[in-house]
Amino acid sequence: MEAEDPQTRAVRRRRAGILVALVLLVAVPVIGLGFARSPLPVRTVAELRTELVACSDGDMSEGRLIKEDVQNCYYRVMSSAVRAGQMMDVQTALAEQIEATPGIYAACHSVGHRVGKEAFEKYRDIADLIRTNDTTTCQYAFGHGILDGFAFSDPSDEEFQAAASSCVAMRLLGPEGNKVYKLCSDGLGHAAWTSTDDIWAAVKRCRMLDDPLARATCGEGIMMQIYEPAGSEPARDINRAALEVPQFCLSWPDLGETREGCYSGSGYVYTRAAWVLHYQRNSSPGAVFTGEQRSRMQTLMQDAAALCGKHPDPKGVSVCLRSVAQQVPPSVYDDAALTEAVCGSLGEFASWCREFRFEVS
Repeated sequence: MEAEDPQTRAVRRRRAGILVALVLLVAVPVIGLGFARSPLPVRTVAELRTELVACSDGDMSEGRLIKEDVQNCYYRVMSSAVRAGQMMDVQTALAEQIEATPGIYAACHSVGHRVGKEAFEKYRDIADLIRTNDTTTCQYAFGHGILDGFAFSDPSDEEFQAAASSCVAMRLLGPEGNKVYKLCSDGLGHAAWTSTDDIWAAVKRCRMLDDPLARATCGEGIMMQIYEPAGSEPARDINRAALEVPQFCLSWPDLGETREGCYSGSGYVYTRAAWVLHYQRNSSPGAVFTGEQRSRMQTLMQDAAALCGKHPDPKGVSVCLRSVAQQVPPSVYDDAALTEAVCGSLGEFASWCREFRFEVS
C-alpha cells in the first residue's frame, strides 16, 4: 500500500478538525438548551389557592368568577399544575377554596373539563388516570375532562372495557370513591356516545360496566351528551326534547338498566332551562330573584315535572320525576314558597325534593 505523503495527511487532518468543530458548534446549542430547560415549579396547596384568589383580585363572587379573564387565569393556574404533575394538589386547593367561597364551584367546572382533557393527552393511561383522580372536586370536572380526551382518542372496545373496570372499582374506596364511581359512570356515557356517534354502539359500551347502577348512570350520560354535550355540538336540539324524548326512550336499544338512564337523563334535559336561570340570578348584584325570575323558575320546574308525565312507561315517569327532584337548582331553596311550589309538583318525590340539596363540591 502506497504511503500517504505529509501534505495530503495534513489536509485530511485539517478537514477532520473542521468537521469536529462543526459538530461541536451544532451540539453546543442543543446541549445548552437541554440544561436551560428547567422543570415546571411545584407549588404548595396554599400557594395554588393564593394564585386562584389572585385571578379575581380577591373578588370571589360567582358573577366575577365566570368572567372570561378570570376563567383564562384559572386555566393557566390549573393547566400548569397538571403539567407539573400536581393534578390532585390543584383540586385540593379548589376544594378548600370552594368551602371558603362557594361561588368558585360554578366557575371551575368548565375549566376543569378543559384541563382534564389535556391531562389525558399528556399521560394517556386511562385506567390509571381514573384510579388516581379520586375526587369529585368541581363535581368531577377533571375526571370528565379526562374521559373527554379518552373519547376523542377513538378508543377500542378493549380500552373502553379497561376504563369501565377502573371506574366501577372506585366504589370500593369509601364514600368519596362511591361518588367518583357514579360520576365516572356518567362520564363514560358521554364518552360512549362521543366515541361512537351511534346509539346502538354507545349502549353496547355502557353495558360493559359490571354494575347495574353504573350501567343506568352511563345511559344517562349518553342522553346528556346527545342533548347538551361539553365541548362539542349537540346531536339533537335541546329545544325539541319535550317533543321527541319520550319516543326516543321508548325506542332505546336496551330494555335493561341503560334505558333507565334515558329516563333519568330526560329529567336532566328538562331542567336545563331552570339552571340557566339559576346562573343568571347568581351573576346579578345581590344574587336575589326578581319577581319575574321567581315566577319563571317556578314555571320551568313545574313544566319539567309535567314533561316527565309524558313518558308512556310508568317506570319512565317515576325515574324521570326522581331525576328532576335531584336537579332542583340551589337558588330554589332560598325561597320557602318557591320550594313548596316546585317540590309539590313532583308527586311521590315531593318529600325527597324538600329535603334534597344539590351538593356543591
